[in-house]
Amino acid sequence: NITFLKQKPANVFNAPLLKSSTPFNPLLRYCLVGRVLATYGNGQVFVQPDEGRPIEVRLRSGTTPPACGARVRFSGLLDTDSFFVNLIQAVWRMEPGDAPEPGLADVTSRDLLRTPGGESQINAKYHGRIIRMKGISTQASVGPPDKKKSYLQCDGIIVPIDLSAIPGEIVRHAPGTLLSIAGVCRMEQD
Repeated sequence: NITFLKQKPANVFNAPLLKSSTPFNPLLRYCLVGRVLATYGNGQVFVQPDEGRPIEVRLRSGTTPPACGARVRFSGLLDTDSFFVNLIQAVWRMEPGDAPEPGLADVTSRDLLRTPGGESQINAKYHGRIIRMKGISTQASVGPPDKKKSYLQCDGIIVPIDLSAIPGEIVRHAPGTLLSIAGVCRMEQD
């Protein structure tokens, strides 16, 4: 038997707001309001909500992503990645009001990938945040334009940098070049 506990809202944008205290239920739709930090891949978006940590949103197939910097309301289903709860199968609409300016964190690769004691560990608090890292380029950008990647050595650790959203002229650099790169940090595990 199937029992419906709640009727879905007539308008998907009237779903309850996602909060840090929201219990995980992948069957219910939630809304999220915030500033678009980055769009990438095939309909993936990082959003800085008005309150709380950045959240990754995966848009419904065929949905055009909003512009970076826009204040947007998303409506989607809950999902998880290795670190946090996210929205999937999302749709969006523009939201009135100003989106708060996101902060920038200066980090090193040790901040991202080591404990204070030096053991290997991903520091998920930077996932989705705008960061700036300085280091030495270990090789020029490689790959087709939509998958350009470079590698930055910082504190003796080599970190891959996805440059696919940056125009080709900007990313030309020789190995050994000192770079300062700022962007949204998307942490991945194999």
